[in-house]
Amino acid sequence: MAKLSPDELFSELRRTIASDDSFPLESLRAELEEEFESAVNKLYRECVAEEFKRVEVGEQQELRGIYEQKRSKISELYTDICLFEKGTEIFGENESLSADLRAFLLRSLCTELANSLLLALADPFSQQSPQQQNFSQKVREQFIANLESKEAQKLAKGLFDNFDSFEHFHEAVQRLADCGGIKLRQPDKRERSDRQHKIEAELRSQLALCSDPPTFLLLAVLLTLKMFFGVTVHASGKFVQPLIIFISSRTNKIAVPSLPSELNELLTDTQRLVVACIRKRRSNESGRGGAEEEKQLATKMGKLRELFDRPTAAEEEKEEEEETNQ
Repeated sequence: MAKLSPDELFSELRRTIASDDSFPLESLRAELEEEFESAVNKLYRECVAEEFKRVEVGEQQELRGIYEQKRSKISELYTDICLFEKGTEIFGENESLSADLRAFLLRSLCTELANSLLLALADPFSQQSPQQQNFSQKVREQFIANLESKEAQKLAKGLFDNFDSFEHFHEAVQRLADCGGIKLRQPDKRERSDRQHKIEAELRSQLALCSDPPTFLLLAVLLTLKMFFGVTVHASGKFVQPLIIFISSRTNKIAVPSLPSELNELLTDTQRLVVACIRKRRSNESGRGGAEEEKQLATKMGKLRELFDRPTAAEEEKEEEEETNQ
């Protein structure tokens, strides 16, 4: 059977329509419009459905990413808490300092972890952090009430009621995390070592960029404890003086081979100058004396920066060992 090309077909159609007044032109047009509209609508629905599917998958991946990021931060914070808790053991001879540091850790990072865990379980896909949320008692109770199960609500309430000791805190936070499918556990030896190295690197970086003398001094003290005593400590500015006293007394009792001989004096002098400058600023005193003290303080801070930039004895020994093995 002979086939007409599209051009021939349309030419024949035009000729037939022109020669035959009875040809149902309007009927044909309506039929073609109906078929065309049906085909276009079908194609449109398919395109829209595919786009919705693509957007839905993308949103699900984004939400899953938000939740996984929360879980990762919670796990990392719990590791830090375990390290900082362990770090307080070095102050065993000074029970008051050890107890104060542990209480500060419970009030600060442990509370932050509890709030983060509650927010992750009550509103898994929220991009807000506990710091952005005003975690008043009322807000916390609302989040607890939003938890899916009565068991989770009971565990959450128990967590916030058990900030009296680390033993109770660890038990309560792990049980609530397990209820929400988040595994929290004490870090092993390798995880502790890796995280301690990261904390030291973070302290070094912060110290190098810090220009605020009180904050700089705190960072220098924490870095001293990590680099030369092997412990990570979580502390605020109010702990600077007792920590410097500890460093000084400890090095006098027990030789610390890698500790630079001038470090104790630098920390003590820097603390004295920081306190003096703060007092003068608060009393609005000015003059040559104040300017001289600020100049001395800048000099001490510069020397501390240089000291912490040097490789420690252990680092030099490691580098020599690596060079020997090459």
